[in-house]
Amino acid sequence: MRHNVLVFPYRIDGGCRQYLLLKRVAAHGGFWQPVTGGVEPDEPAEAAAVRELTEETALTGRLVVTGLTGSFSWYGTHWQEDVFAWHVAGGSVILGPEHEAYRWCGLAEAWWCLFWPLNRQHLAAIDRMLADPAAAA
Repeated sequence: MRHNVLVFPYRIDGGCRQYLLLKRVAAHGGFWQPVTGGVEPDEPAEAAAVRELTEETALTGRLVVTGLTGSFSWYGTHWQEDVFAWHVAGGSVILGPEHEAYRWCGLAEAWWCLFWPLNRQHLAAIDRMLADPAAAA
C-alpha cells in the first residue's frame, strides 16, 4: 500500500471561500485536482502535506488537519490518503512541471472541475468543516 496526501488550499475573497485547483499536464492525465503527492518513508503525513504544498505552489499559510482519510486503487496499487486544507496567507502560485494551469474556484465550480469522485467528497466535507468559524480562523 502506498501513502498519499491531498491538500485543498483555500482563501477568503470578498467574503467567499475559494479553493485552488491545479491542472495536470496531459502526460499526467490533464485533469483538475487539489495539491497531491506521496508520503516519503518515515515522513509524517502533516509534513508531507506542507512539503507538497510548498513544492507545487509556493503559497504560505497554515495547515488545517481535517482528520479525513480515504483509500483507492490505481492500476493495481492500493493507496491510503490523508486529507488536509491549507489556509492561504500569501505568496503566489508557482507551478511545477507536472501542472499546466491553476484556478481559484468557489465550492460549486471546484466540485464540478474535480475529476475524481473521492476528491469531490473530501472537498464537500472540508467546506462543511470550514463553515465553522473556529476551524476557518
